[in-house]
Amino acid sequence: MRRDLALVMLLAACGASPDALHVPDRLPEGRAYHAAVHIGNRIALLGGSDSEGNTAQVDVFDARSGSWSTSAELPTTRDFAAVAALGDQVYVAGGLHEGREPVATFERLDLDDDRWERLPDLSSVRHRFTMVALGGRLFAIGGFGIRDDGEHANVANVDAFEPLTNTWTRVSDMAVPRHGHAALVHQGRILVVGGYGGLDGEHKVLDSVEIYDPIADSWSAGPHLNTARGFLACATSMGRVWAVGGRLDGCPVESWTFGEDAWMDHDSLPITVQRFAMVGIDDHLVTLGGEDEWSAVHVFDTRSGEWRVRSRRE
Repeated sequence: MRRDLALVMLLAACGASPDALHVPDRLPEGRAYHAAVHIGNRIALLGGSDSEGNTAQVDVFDARSGSWSTSAELPTTRDFAAVAALGDQVYVAGGLHEGREPVATFERLDLDDDRWERLPDLSSVRHRFTMVALGGRLFAIGGFGIRDDGEHANVANVDAFEPLTNTWTRVSDMAVPRHGHAALVHQGRILVVGGYGGLDGEHKVLDSVEIYDPIADSWSAGPHLNTARGFLACATSMGRVWAVGGRLDGCPVESWTFGEDAWMDHDSLPITVQRFAMVGIDDHLVTLGGEDEWSAVHVFDTRSGEWRVRSRRE
């Protein structure tokens, strides 16, 4: 029976020995511009760039053994891709191949079989976007891509993938084209937070939040962040949405949930964490690598509001 990774983190914080489960102390290889996804007792890190450039490496952390292993490499080397999980399968879409060439490639990894499968491409090339799973479908949201007029720019496009039919369908666009944003599912809806973009070709840092209702296929505005930022990360914990880091000085932390009029500020990490990955596990947020941190892992306790540095950058 699977046990919750958060239990181990709580035991570690209390000084107990987590014999069965663990959390990573550091990444096996430093990287940024990568993607991460939490699946059961595993955390998978995919692609991005290391000290030598783009990497196709896929590292999987097993919380039961406390060890890292290498899974089958990405068939298409890329960074700034989007990733999401359905069951034990990891889906990776878009990104920049060799850091330069935008791609529409869409692939699926079965973690148990350690095998990749090519799926129908995105409708157009896209990078610096997000993908989330909701209701058995995947939603590819925004990013830097091809607008309807053929221009390469920030886009508001949202496409839904149905695994049962292996087809993409365009759904309602966001109000604001953007890239470098964060997205997640909270209480049956999709939240898109921050990023860079704007209307009429603007390219400004955003504090805006948009909320998608999949039943109505419609977007509405949420409360603005207290701190505008892009290349941040978001996750849910303790029934709240948490926004962490971004391309700015320091590492601000804010939280919010439905029914509240404004975001709440929390203690920040006194370093810059951007273009990183983060997973939320019950009452902890775990940051993984990033442009300024590479192999570092930091843990934020959403109960106490305190940061614990598992490892520093190398």
